[in-house]
Amino acid sequence: SEYAIRSSVATTFSPSQRDDINSHSMYVPITWNTGDVVIDNPNDVEMQSDNTRIIIKKAGPYQISGMISFNPNATGGTGGRSSNIIVSCQKSTDGTNWTTFAGAALPFENGITDFVQTLTLPSTIKVLPVNTQIRFVLSNPQSNTTDMGVTAGIQSTLSTDITKSFRLSRIRTSAYE
Repeated sequence: SEYAIRSSVATTFSPSQRDDINSHSMYVPITWNTGDVVIDNPNDVEMQSDNTRIIIKKAGPYQISGMISFNPNATGGTGGRSSNIIVSCQKSTDGTNWTTFAGAALPFENGITDFVQTLTLPSTIKVLPVNTQIRFVLSNPQSNTTDMGVTAGIQSTLSTDITKSFRLSRIRTSAYE
C-alpha cells in the first residue's frame, strides 16, 4: 500500500520559519498542499488538516523515503563558516512531543551561499502503531554556521523540477494483516 506526496512549488521560508531555522534549536515542519498527494491510500494513512502531519490508520512496518531541493541563500559565509540543513522524519503519539527516527544532512560548503541542492532522506523502515503521527521537518542545529538568508527555502533550479517528495509504503506481513 502506497502513499506519495510531491510538489514542484518553490517555498520561501516565512520570516518566522527563517528565524526558527536560524535559532539553531527549532524544527520547521514541511507543509504540503492538498493537490500534492499523488498516490492516496486513506485506509493506511491520511494527511491532517494542517497539511504538515500524516496519521497512520493501519499499524505495520512502513518504508519511508523522500527528498527536498533546498537553497540556503546564506547571508554571510564570513569567518570560514559553512551552512547546513537537516531533513528529519519525526513521529508522535500526541502531536506535541516529537521523536526523530530518520534524517539526513546536507552541508553547504563555504562560498556556496545561493545554490539549490537536493537532500535525500534515505529509505527507512519503521513499525508504526495506529494513530501515530509523522511529519517531515527541516532544522539547522549547529550554532556556528552561517544563517539562512531572506529567500532561503525549498526551491528548484527549473520551474518543472520537483521540489519535495515523500513516499510511505506499508509493507504487508502476516503479523500486520
